[in-house]
Amino acid sequence: MARDHSVSLCKVPGMARDHSVSFCEVPCMARDHSVSLCKVPGMARDHSVSFCKVQGMARDHSVSLCEVQGMARDHSVSFSEVQGMARDHSVSFCEVQGMARDHSVSFCEVQGMARDHSVSFCKVQGMARDHSVSFCEVPGMAPDHSVSFCKVQGMARDRSVSFCKVPGMDRDHSVSFCKVQGMARDRSVSFSDVQGMARDHT
Repeated sequence: MARDHSVSLCKVPGMARDHSVSFCEVPCMARDHSVSLCKVPGMARDHSVSFCKVQGMARDHSVSLCEVQGMARDHSVSFSEVQGMARDHSVSFCEVQGMARDHSVSFCEVQGMARDHSVSFCKVQGMARDHSVSFCEVPGMAPDHSVSFCKVQGMARDRSVSFCKVPGMDRDHSVSFCKVQGMARDRSVSFSDVQGMARDHT
């Protein structure tokens, strides 16, 4: 255990709390310290991480040009991969494979759940609620958001979809130049194939 000290160009295999670590690897828990150009496979809370990989939990810190494989809440992530949960932060040019709530995601992949945020030029493979998605693929559920130039393979409710494929259920949204393989109720469909049930739409 190393507490309240600075460690640079090193490896810290134990617990490191309240100290700065740079150019190193921290495979255990690192709380309340700054980590740059390193790998943090354990838990990292309330610290800034740049040019690194964070495989554990990272809460309330900024992460740029890195990979975050665990949970990342209330921090900004750019040019990175977020494979765990990311809530209330901005993510750009990255991949978000876990949950991302209340943040903006652009030029990225969102494979988990993404609620109440804008996603453009990306892939959303999980659930995406109340956000706009363009130029992307949404294979999961995406209620109450707009999707254009994309593929929607899950459920999409109350949003506009154009130039896409919707193989799941799509209720109360407009779909043009696409294929709808599931159920589509109360929306307009043009230049498309409807292989399932389509009620109350043109």
